[in-house]
Amino acid sequence: MFKNYKDLCDVVSLLVYCPSERCYLFTKESSGETWLPSSKCEKNCWKMTAHKINFELFGIDAGTNCHPLRVYKIWLPNHSLNCVYHAVYKVAIKADVKKRLKYKAGMRNRLQWLNMSELERQKAHSNLRSPEVIAFALMTNGELKDSDKDSQVVKGLSKGFGIVSMIGQDVAGGAVAMASPNLQLLQTAGYTREDQIRMYREFVLMVYPAIYMSVNIFSQFMIDLGWQRTQCQNLFRAADVTGRGGLSFLELMLWAAALEPATQHTGIPAEIRCRYIFRFFDSNRDLKLEYVEFKELVAAARAARQLPIDALSVARDADVCLRQLGMQPNSQLPLAEFLRGVGELRLRGTSSLLRAPRSISAYIVDLQEREHEASQPSTSTTMKFQPGTGKKQGSCSAGAGSARRAARPDYSVAVYTVRMRRRPPNELLELNNFDGKSRNGHNHHHFIIPIST
Repeated sequence: MFKNYKDLCDVVSLLVYCPSERCYLFTKESSGETWLPSSKCEKNCWKMTAHKINFELFGIDAGTNCHPLRVYKIWLPNHSLNCVYHAVYKVAIKADVKKRLKYKAGMRNRLQWLNMSELERQKAHSNLRSPEVIAFALMTNGELKDSDKDSQVVKGLSKGFGIVSMIGQDVAGGAVAMASPNLQLLQTAGYTREDQIRMYREFVLMVYPAIYMSVNIFSQFMIDLGWQRTQCQNLFRAADVTGRGGLSFLELMLWAAALEPATQHTGIPAEIRCRYIFRFFDSNRDLKLEYVEFKELVAAARAARQLPIDALSVARDADVCLRQLGMQPNSQLPLAEFLRGVGELRLRGTSSLLRAPRSISAYIVDLQEREHEASQPSTSTTMKFQPGTGKKQGSCSAGAGSARRAARPDYSVAVYTVRMRRRPPNELLELNNFDGKSRNGHNHHHFIIPIST
């Protein structure tokens, strides 16, 4: 819905339900995910926007009984708006009105009626835009209320939500209590408050108007970082510590910190990382690794240490590790025993597992800097020739663009090419001048290469 962070605004969604048939109307987005009919807020009026969505769906059969269901307040740091709102409305219709649903061009295959069983099936197949849609459906039936203490649905991302200062206090003044182990993980990863805010901005842009990150969005994020698509299902299972089916910002930030290449694999951060590693290989989430799953982990650990991963070597290492832990070969490995095996150095190589192909915090910095530069207004540049110098100077009408160009160093055409040995030891093999002369690097140890400026 939004491509740029600065474009975020209020969004209104409408949950249409038919009490007599106990079904709900959803849309299938271009990504294939199930979500509510939604629209950007018009004329700064939520209720009017909800009625417009209802009218577009049912025309003159649309009633006027749209009622607020829930409102989310989303904090926006470094934005012209202090926050935005996602207002969710509900409307009940009769069975005869349900049959008169109007399908616009291209919408027939996108609108679908689902009951609770079908909605749960969509969740099981990771087809929901966010798990909160199930909570919305339960709220319309009175099965889930805002006062329910066990509800996993929060009412917004308030100022400083999940942002942690490096002295262990929450920026929002205690809105979110951070446990010491999580704080140590962030410190080990070197995540400053600015890093967390940058990640929060990217999180909101990816998931809004939802508040949880879906499997589809998470997978695309991991692919952009360099992971293979075939790994994304296991990666999401490892990151989804609650089994909710969607990641909160705090869960994503801790996951990113654990995957950072620079995060040390010692102490409490190492234990947190090992729990992620265990869930990555625990395909059925029973907190036990089957023998086949454990051999996959052992093979990955051996590959990280550049050891052979043939079936015989992997099985031998797995059996030795199980015996050292006092367990029989070909048996299940519980989480507690796995953590003990890593702590006692019975299982080596885990420090290299689940490492991001590149720094996630650095990737987000680069991404947001590119977006910022792309959003800058284009400036007209005129080239002026300086007599006597043979150089051209560019003058820009905008001060910021001129400053960026002025900061660039002058460049000149190279006069030499150098051929180096690809593998260590790195040494100069050949130095070529454009006049065709060649000098061998083994006979000349020192070269002075003049570069004209």
